[in-house]
Amino acid sequence: MKNYYFLDSSNTQKGPVPANELKFAGVTDSTLVWAEGMEEWQIASSVSDLSEYFGSPLPPPPPASMPTQPIPTQAAAPVTPQPVAQPVQQPVQQPVQQPVAAPQTVVIQPVVTPQATAATQGSNISNNIPPKPDNNLVWAILCTVLCCLPLGIVAIIKANDVDTKYNRQDYAGAIESAKSAKNWALWGAILSVVGSIIYIIIYVVAIAGAAASSGFSGF
Repeated sequence: MKNYYFLDSSNTQKGPVPANELKFAGVTDSTLVWAEGMEEWQIASSVSDLSEYFGSPLPPPPPASMPTQPIPTQAAAPVTPQPVAQPVQQPVQQPVQQPVAAPQTVVIQPVVTPQATAATQGSNISNNIPPKPDNNLVWAILCTVLCCLPLGIVAIIKANDVDTKYNRQDYAGAIESAKSAKNWALWGAILSVVGSIIYIIIYVVAIAGAAASSGFSGF
């Protein structure tokens, strides 16, 4: 199930919130929402994945039909020595109800900032952009210096890809690169620990063999 960001009544970004909990968070049919994989912000009622939680907006009412004009009737003239002309009743024109225009959808385009720094990440939240994932560069450097040089270099390359993909608005690719950097650093640390254990075992066996050889030569 996807997690969604949304804008509250004060146009402040909230989330992420699971789809089935959006209504409990105060999201209505006309609230703007965004999730990973969406190109732009949309109102909740227009997102197909949320159709079971939010209904489609009601269509505008049909225009009222034109009223018919009453047919004037002429009263019968009274029988008098001098005929008197009767006034003709003028038809009353009724106002015509104008159709109500349907509400227009307001779309807010995400704004990408040029630098991927801590200040940029704070600015991204105010510009309605998902936060940048941790690139795990520190762990990659530690792996390179203290553990395994080849795997550490790969981890550093993956960590640098996080900022590059995030600035291109490839948020899914940035998350994937962050995970790869972490995994390469972790494997480098594990390989370093295993290699150290093997080295200690070989060293102990060598010492034990040397001691045994010295004991035999004494006899």
